[in-house]
Amino acid sequence: MDKVISKKNLSFIKKVINYLSSKLGIINPRDVLWLVYGSYVINMNNSNSDLDIIGIHPTFIERKRIVFNYKNVPIHFSAITMNDIKDDGESRLYGSYFTGKIINPHIFLYGDSRSRREALFHAGKFIGPLAGYLGQLTQANLYSPAQITALVFVAYFSSVGPSFDRIFLGYFISPEFGKIWKSLCKQTILMLETAEAIRRVGNKYTFTQKFKSFESFHFERMKIAARHWSYGAICHGDCKFPDWLFSKAEEKTKKADPSGKKYREMILFLKTQSGLKDIYI
Repeated sequence: MDKVISKKNLSFIKKVINYLSSKLGIINPRDVLWLVYGSYVINMNNSNSDLDIIGIHPTFIERKRIVFNYKNVPIHFSAITMNDIKDDGESRLYGSYFTGKIINPHIFLYGDSRSRREALFHAGKFIGPLAGYLGQLTQANLYSPAQITALVFVAYFSSVGPSFDRIFLGYFISPEFGKIWKSLCKQTILMLETAEAIRRVGNKYTFTQKFKSFESFHFERMKIAARHWSYGAICHGDCKFPDWLFSKAEEKTKKADPSGKKYREMILFLKTQSGLKDIYI
């Protein structure tokens, strides 16, 4: 998303990182890999938006979430280690609570190339076999970057559960969706290639990792959803957290797409791009 995010938002995020580093006692902010996601990354933020940031560093072993306030903007910050990303990727321990941010529009700031690659690797391990299974349901043997990206998002929505399709709707209704989608395709291919979940064949790709049966695919999806929402409730300290998020997503959708027309167009877009006959989210 480096070519999507505005200079103004990027400048603000860097100031927030300096602020967080001061609050957390981090001497050099560049030692931390900062994962930034949400509305600020795609320039859809407004006066009511918060800023979502994950800090990845070996010293963040307590895995905690803190809400700060910087210039009247709520900063939702999570401190984790790369082992947490690994557990979420290979074992799906947190139901994509961390790796899902790498699947969606995001930017990395600072850290080093090795840590960025490792984070991409684990995110690809999380979603690759799920998207690979869906690929078997299409008529294709080889897939374009756009088709793979659509399969990844359909797999993600149908695994994590309610409301996440509404997050994609936020991207879809953006005036810059063309630019966002192009960047997502590029990021998705890089992520899956890093995880060795796909292999290039000419100008297209084939999945190298996939669930073999609907039973195994479906069972994994159920585990992902259960883990995602249970960790979310613990992380936010509120057993009603899922309902709050569902309501928030519904409220945003009604405001942005009161007739539901854009949502129907989004579903058609994903069906067309993925090559799937039906999408169940």
